[in-house]
Amino acid sequence: MRIVIFCTLISGLVSLSEAAELIAPQSATGVEGNSYQIPLDTGGPQRFQQVYSSSLFSDFTQGILIDEIDFRGDAFVGHGFISTVSNIEIHLSTTSKAPDGLSPVFDDNVGMDDRIVVGRDPFLLRGAGGGRVVGPWSVYFYLDPNPFFYDPSRGNLLLDIKVFSGASTAPFDAVDITGDSVSSVFAYDRTLPSIGQPSSLGLATRFVFQPVPELIVFLQSTNLLFRWINRPSGFMLQQSPVLGLGATWQIASGMATTNGAYKKVTLPLDPQVAARFFRLVLPFSPSGTAGLPSNSEATDLSNQER
Repeated sequence: MRIVIFCTLISGLVSLSEAAELIAPQSATGVEGNSYQIPLDTGGPQRFQQVYSSSLFSDFTQGILIDEIDFRGDAFVGHGFISTVSNIEIHLSTTSKAPDGLSPVFDDNVGMDDRIVVGRDPFLLRGAGGGRVVGPWSVYFYLDPNPFFYDPSRGNLLLDIKVFSGASTAPFDAVDITGDSVSSVFAYDRTLPSIGQPSSLGLATRFVFQPVPELIVFLQSTNLLFRWINRPSGFMLQQSPVLGLGATWQIASGMATTNGAYKKVTLPLDPQVAARFFRLVLPFSPSGTAGLPSNSEATDLSNQER
């Protein structure tokens, strides 16, 4: 029997109880950047894009669910603020463009999986800054209830901030170093710009996310034992006799147990079956697909043959 195993996501809600975090660029960890940027503070239409190298997320080979994106005010020209922000969009996508390689044409940088993670409805935004000391991560953007799925094996991560009618906040801390893991494109105009000025500058950013668990299989004498870390919880094991458009994914019914941090499912080994394909999924969420791969995209994910 040939068994192919891959881990993908369909949709769902994920608890923040086991979240991890990552600072980008790494030089911004506990250190004030050498520059600043005003992605939400021109008083008129503007657009700001920033690319993050996939190498920042290289430890998370199964992909991640991004729940939150945070910034901090600049220590020297920033200041505290409370502002009602509206008529903006924040997008995330996976791009083939690399740091210091963004096109001045904004739309040329956007990936195929582009999705709005913060919409145009009004919301209250606040932040700290100034004081000539490294400030806290105080400018929060929450992606609840549907996080963005990012697989670093597919490309770099693109943040795209569109301001349609102006916003009033403060300068954010940034790092301007050629050759590091971030860069950007920025412009403002009387209408939403389509072309901007590329720069090696990048906002100091904190990502809060959920690592996607890895599915591991053990071949026993008469059984297959599947195991994955039960964080975040809620993943279900599915199987199909084929991949692609003809796939018929069904719950893999077997003996399921939870042992400490691990979820286990034991299935009988059937030597008469030529092949079976397995994946982890989260239950369907009525609120949307959260930027996660659909069934038709599953065959494009890397797989592991055992």
